[in-house]
Amino acid sequence: MEKQTNCANCVIFVFLAVFCTSNIAVFTACTGDEGPTGEKPFVPGPTNPFITDRFTADPAAFFDNDGTVYIVCGEDTLPPDAQPSEYYRISRWHIYSTRDMKTFKYENVLMRSEDFSYGQVNSAWASQAIRGLDGRYYFYGTVQSSQGQVISVAVADDPRGPYEQVGRTPLVTRNMVSTDLRKSHENIDPTVFIDDDGTAYLAWGQINPCITKLKDTMTEIERPIRFLFPEDGSWKSEDEYREGPFLYKRKGKYYMFYASMKVDSQRRDIAETISYAMADSLEGPWTDGVRITDCAPAIDEENSFTIHPAVLDFKEQTYLFYHNAMLKLDVDGVEWRGATGRRSLCVDYLYFNDDGTIQFVDVRNPAGLSAPPKGK
Repeated sequence: MEKQTNCANCVIFVFLAVFCTSNIAVFTACTGDEGPTGEKPFVPGPTNPFITDRFTADPAAFFDNDGTVYIVCGEDTLPPDAQPSEYYRISRWHIYSTRDMKTFKYENVLMRSEDFSYGQVNSAWASQAIRGLDGRYYFYGTVQSSQGQVISVAVADDPRGPYEQVGRTPLVTRNMVSTDLRKSHENIDPTVFIDDDGTAYLAWGQINPCITKLKDTMTEIERPIRFLFPEDGSWKSEDEYREGPFLYKRKGKYYMFYASMKVDSQRRDIAETISYAMADSLEGPWTDGVRITDCAPAIDEENSFTIHPAVLDFKEQTYLFYHNAMLKLDVDGVEWRGATGRRSLCVDYLYFNDDGTIQFVDVRNPAGLSAPPKGK
């Protein structure tokens, strides 16, 4: 998707398509490094998916001190004629911004997977960025290396970059995990969290998330690595924990949001949903996992198969970010349709009950933020 139309970094939004009965958004894409809209903000949607200039996945959002929200995501570039054995082709990470959750601005390419010296092309898996206590910005992302999937870290003085790789080796490797946990583990989907006392934590992984403290530099981990949930089977989840952890704290309670897998009666995978667990401490114990979404929709299939949560507080409102596969793009006169490997960012309001539990979010309703939040 490096060269998609003859336009010069422009994007044409066909807003009427958003309101068609099939709830499918149709747009013309152009994805140069300077972005589809140059320096001009754009009003997306106004329904989900809300990022419509390219196929995007695995969102993460953070709030900067100047009042700006930044949204980091990967770009799905799997063409319609790709071999069936190729599920994903994620070439690079992008960053968007907003100051009101209504008008969004494309900033720039954040990094490419091969910008890490050991990273292979098209392996820009899920990531997260955060403002450190030192005022610098830290980016954590998974790339494929010759040693398997690794978690990498880069640092910048501006949230938009440029980001520079820290050190010559990854932050987390397969060998580190197998040494500390005595078992192999996939090092994907890093989430970073800074607690009220300034302690930073990194969590990641499939099946059972790993967690460890980050050192004060934010670029080294403390050992040993441990599992977040107990391994003895005492912790349960309505839909099985699968991947995509996201740490969050509210009113003294810790939350672990994650992509959970719905399975059939034969325990075969159906598709991912979003679930969460709560605790009074990151050491646990954690409440059993509760599902808060259905599977995200797709154009030609029953669902997008994956989903990836991120949560953000902004101006006394909480938001849930994720992806579906409901976007269509015109790419050089060829229609690219949303699919498992061509996803699109979405956002909805997230509501809490008085006891801290979370209300169900209807991700199959495309309304998104087009309606005002409850009580407003």
